Amino acid sequence: MDVNTTLRENLLYEPFVMENRFEVLHHLFIVNGNGYEWKGGEIVEVGGGECPELKVEDAVKEIVSRTLGDVDLFFASAMLKNGYDPKKSARFAAGNIEKRINGLVSMVDRLEERMEDMDVPTYDKYPYAFMAIYDTMQYYFYPISEYSKICNIPDDVKDDWLSAAKELCGFIADNPQYMRKDDREKFDKWLPIVSDRTAEIEGKREKI
Repeated sequence: MDVNTTLRENLLYEPFVMENRFEVLHHLFIVNGNGYEWKGGEIVEVGGGECPELKVEDAVKEIVSRTLGDVDLFFASAMLKNGYDPKKSARFAAGNIEKRINGLVSMVDRLEERMEDMDVPTYDKYPYAFMAIYDTMQYYFYPISEYSKICNIPDDVKDDWLSAAKELCGFIADNPQYMRKDDREKFDKWLPIVSDRTAEIEGKREKI
């Protein structure tokens, strides 16, 4: 599956987890155990069947169904455990559902924009993505290592996936301010190695 189709799939199905292009590329190339592996020169989902081309309306239905189920379960449990007034709890739950659905509509409307948005989400908009446990305002970068897919680019990598790897590395190198010191040290070690690897692959292809 090409890069753009994979981006679109992730942004449609995981709108509360991955906000934009950067977050999807970060997830695909750097996060270990994410359910994706290199295969045939592409990063593909493993363990599942072949997915048909996604339609926005189908993704919205699935997300809304999942969201309503989670919210209903949460507030039903709260009412039982804490003796909340059922009417007040229902109104509160309805307000939360409306906010989340409005957020989903906005994310779908902005799909093309999100596919091009190579930026780290800001804390005020997406606090879940930040390491509040460390009392920092820096984005949580998954620790890069020798096992990260970006550190294991195969010889047969497709051109669009190679370009995406270079794009992500360049962005991270240009934006160290979003990282905690120990994470930055890991990326400082590995990004030059990845850069050498991409240059090696491109060099071989130029000779053909």
